[in-house]
Formats: sequence, structure tokens, C-alpha cells
Amino acid sequence: MIRSVLTLDAALTVGDAIAALEGYGDDVGVVVRRRELDTTYYYSMSRAEVLGRMAGSDESANLRDALGLHETGAAPTLDFSGNISGQAGVVLDGTEVVGVAVPGPGEGPTRGGLFPERPTTGAEPGTGGTAGGDRGDSGEEDLVTYPALDAPAKVAPGEAFDLTIGLSATPTDTHGTGAFRLTMGDEVELVVQVTALGFEAPNGIRQLLTVRRESPEQTKAVIKLVAPSIDQPTWGLLQVEYARAGAVVARAWREILVADPATVAPRAPVVESSGIPAAPQGPVPDLTVTALISPDGRRLSWTFTTPHDVPLPNAVVETNLPPGTARNFADQVLRQIPAAEGSPLLDNTITGLGITLADLLPAEFWDVLEGVWQIVGGPPSLLLVSDDTYVPWELASLQEIDLAEGLIDQDLPPILGVQVRMGRWLPSAISRRRIGTHPSQPPATEREVARFALVIGDYLDGSGVRPLPKAKEEGKALAAKYPNVWRAATAADLDELLEDRLTEQGDHVSVQVIHIACHGAVDPVNTRYNGIVLADSDLRLDQLGVTGSKLVASQEPFVFLNGCELGLGSEVLGTPGGLAPAFLGSGSRGFIAPLWLVDDTLAHDLALEFYEMTIGEGIAAGEALRRMRQHYDPKATKPLSTPLAYVFYGHPDLRLALAS
Repeated sequence: MIRSVLTLDAALTVGDAIAALEGYGDDVGVVVRRRELDTTYYYSMSRAEVLGRMAGSDESANLRDALGLHETGAAPTLDFSGNISGQAGVVLDGTEVVGVAVPGPGEGPTRGGLFPERPTTGAEPGTGGTAGGDRGDSGEEDLVTYPALDAPAKVAPGEAFDLTIGLSATPTDTHGTGAFRLTMGDEVELVVQVTALGFEAPNGIRQLLTVRRESPEQTKAVIKLVAPSIDQPTWGLLQVEYARAGAVVARAWREILVADPATVAPRAPVVESSGIPAAPQGPVPDLTVTALISPDGRRLSWTFTTPHDVPLPNAVVETNLPPGTARNFADQVLRQIPAAEGSPLLDNTITGLGITLADLLPAEFWDVLEGVWQIVGGPPSLLLVSDDTYVPWELASLQEIDLAEGLIDQDLPPILGVQVRMGRWLPSAISRRRIGTHPSQPPATEREVARFALVIGDYLDGSGVRPLPKAKEEGKALAAKYPNVWRAATAADLDELLEDRLTEQGDHVSVQVIHIACHGAVDPVNTRYNGIVLADSDLRLDQLGVTGSKLVASQEPFVFLNGCELGLGSEVLGTPGGLAPAFLGSGSRGFIAPLWLVDDTLAHDLALEFYEMTIGEGIAAGEALRRMRQHYDPKATKPLSTPLAYVFYGHPDLRLALAS
């Protein structure tokens, strides 16, 4: 059958959307329509869900950003003129939304208006349809819910306490504001697991949460934690992941003060949750590893999620980073690998680094990876979600790791990023005031491309900067193959790009790939010289210049920075960062850049090869990076490390495709 819906455009402001929904009941169905290039996406939900997910958003923000709309959450569409019996999705008559179909025995499409007659500015009443909470005779529905955490605001050092994990029907100040959706029958099983640096979990960090349709809020899991024994008051952070069928579907956080009982009452806890608009669609990584870094930058806490039947550790898994913090470790890599470039000692340096990295990974990582790898049978997909932007885990060596026979391809270097399809991602920022989830969770699995923005460093004689003839060739080769707008690496052109003011023959143009070929630099001592080297001044485009970019927020482009060291982390206001967090936190679907100095010719060749594999051949980005790294030849007369230099942030199965 088909039931009524209201149709809202994703370009509406939050204020206009609230006005459009005024006067209707919470169970009224809503379809949000988002146009992007030549494609239109539709999202089905209830009025209550729309209002809940907009809660706390600025009224001037657009509906698309406030609801966190991505292709992965879009509903299927059905043609009203066709046979839709037994199918579910948004029903269209041409481009007009008719409603949302819910399969029901013996019921076919009808066109009876079921909503109140009230005209609504900015909304288009449809007929027939269901949204988020409506239930069809199929026995399945979308449950709109919120993560809920309950724990003391303050505990004494060494004190045992309970963290209660559950769900809430409405957003609250206590439990954050991130809604997520579960398509379910009578019940659905979620796995919840806790990351709490410094805390002990004597009975394990993971529990099963069985959510029942009739009483979802009564579902609770209790995990016993023990606070660290410390001398000084410390704020601890508890993070909980909710996973379904091996895919992380939501995260929530809670701060807790560890202090002597005589310490004054704590400030209000900073609690925020990150929700996913709908159950993840598209491929789920074979293994998702979350590694959170401690405030002092010296320890990592690890959790593991997989859709495969592999035993997972239920105890706290923590590892220590090298003395001097992760940043100092990365600075050493920055110096040591380029110093050995072209030398017979290069492979010794990379192997030594790889063995060091392998030792820093917990034994549990290798156990879980081995189990997943055996089930998959080929290179598994690995998504590493971490706020560490410094350590090049992709270079971890498998040379001395005891893995089952036949897993490692003996014809390739025994390096993690060469043997598996790997992508990185960042956890959402823990922020009470920022709108939306930064970066989006989970990472997108597709990016349709209509146009490139090509920014090429034209460093003229007399500028004091070495010219990059190969970068110009790279730009020309891409321009000959893909629709594009070309800009120079000048302050004015980069400002025009990032502020979304690009025009072509007087018309505004949007871009879905930003490709920058230029000089880059990271100076751990003088951060003024970090970032993209401009062609017309001694300024740099750094993470502060990218954060909050209008174009990145509105277009969610894929970003490829083909310049030395631009993938390396840096620090701003004491917080780990760099250009990757800046672009991803502003909305990018993916990010690639080298971690250290690269060879101009090889960098040119690898960039062209990447787009040929992804856009030309339909190969996923994680697999393309794996194949790029295979060009590293330690036995060459003059070995070069450039193929190993590139770091990729994005879903390992992210696919780029030209718009038709």
C-alpha cells in the first residue's frame, strides 16, 4: 500500500522546515528530496525523526546538513506507473513524490489524500506512503532511536562503577543528539563495546543488546568499569560503539571525573553522540578497528568490529606509543625515509620502521586480522578509525608476524598497506555546539564526479621555489580526460575555490574532486611553514584555511593533494590535526596525500594511475592504493619510497564514478 507523505527540499533552512511541519502529528511521513548534479536522492522518515535530528541546529542551516544526508542513507525509488506490489520505497510519478510504499498483502497503489487539508509553505503534500516509524504488514519498520549512556558524574580513584548503555526515544542533554535508524522486525541484536583509556573492565568491554520493538527503551547493557588509581583529578572519556551485523551504526561519549571525594563538584559533563541516519548501505569493511589516543599522546585503546564469525577480544586492549609521543615518532619518519632515498639502505630503513610498527600493534589486532583474512580468502578490507594522524600504520611489516600459511602474497612486499585494502577515517569530533557529525559516520562508499578542480603549482623563475614541470604535465593530462576548472596555486585562486565561488563563463560551477599538484611542507618547529606552498607568496594554505570551507561542506569532494608531506599530521592549539582532519572534518568523502618527500615523476605517474583505476576501471579506492604501493621495488638499482608515501582516508571500498 501507499501512504501519504509531506515532501521537503533539502535546500530548505531548518527554520523553514520547522514551519512546514507545524500542525502535523509526529507519525506523519516525510520525504526529503536532495538534488545533486543530475541525480536526485530521496530520504524517508517521520516528522518526529526530522524534528529530532534537527534539534540544536541553527535555524539558518540547510536541511541537508542538519539531517546529515548522504547517498548511503537514500531510500529506493519506485515508478508509480509500474507494478510496485510487495516492494518498499519512495513512489514517484515522473519527478513528483506520490508517497512511500509499504508492502501489504492484497494492497495495490492508490491515490487517496490522507493528510490534513492544511496548505504548508515549502512542503508538497503527497498521497499514500510511510516514513520512519510506520509499520507495514511485512512486520518490519524503522526504529528511530538515540544512544543513551548512564554513569556517575564523578568517581574516586580505583572505584568500581557501572556504565549503563541503552537507547532513548528522544534526544536529551544527557545523552547527546545523534539519532540513528534500525530496520527491524520484532527484535534486532546490537553489540555494544566500550573504549575507556586508563579504566579497567573486569567483566569485559562488550555485551549484546537485544532491542525489542515493543520496548526498545527497556533494553539495557551494564558494563562494570574500574577508575584508574591516580593522584591528581583527571577527566576520563568513555566511548561506546553500537554495531549491527559487523557494522558500527552509532557512537556515544561521556566524560567522567576521577578525583578524591573531597574534590569540588565537577562541571557539567560534555556528552555528545554521533548517529547514522540509516542502517549503513553498501559494502561493510571486513574489519573495522578503532584506535583512540590518550590525552598525553602516549597510549592507544583498541576495539574491533567485523561482520565475519571471528572471535573478538572482550578485555581492554591498550598499547603504548614510542617515547616522545606519536608526533615525534612521525617527525623521525619524515626525516629518516627521505634521507635513505635511492640508497641500498632504503629497504632496511622501511623494514626496520615496519617491524617497529608491527610491534606497536596489539597481538589482538593480528589475531583478528588473521581470522578475517582466512574467511575472506583474499586481501581483506580494513578500516582504521583513529584520532592518531601521525603513525603510518600502513607500513607495518608482516615479515615477522606468525600468520596462517597462504595469506601473505609472497610476490609482494610484506607490508600491511600492500597486502590488505586499507583506509583510514577519523572519529567524530566531540562537540556540544557544532551542527552535524564531523566527519560523517560511516565514511561514504561512493562519490559521483561531474567536474574536477585542478590546482597546479606554477612556480615561476625568480619566485625562490623550485618549478614543478611534472605537476603541469599531470594537470594537463587530467584536464584532457575529465571535465574540469583549472586554477593556479595562488592565494586568490585557492580562496575562490574554498569559498565556493568558482565560475565558468559567468555561471557558478560545482566540483566533486579537488586535485592539487604543488609543493608541500611540514615544519615541526615553525608551523607557520606547514601546508600547501603558494605560488605568489610565502604564505601556506594550512588546516586553519581549510576548516569550515564552504565548498568542502557543500560539495563533499574527494581530495587528492599531490605535494610532499601534505598527508602528515600537525598540531594546532595542542590538538592533533593537519590537512586530512581539516578536509574530512569539513565534509570530504575521501583524502589522499603523501606523508614525506616524493619523486616528481613517480608522483605524476601514480596520480594518473589512481584515477585510471578508480574512475576508468571502477576499482575501489582502497584497492587502488594497495596496487599503487605495489610499485615499491626494494631491489631496484635506485629504490624509491614514493609508492609507499601516500596515505588514504576513506572507506576502503569507496568508488568514484563520472556523472552520466
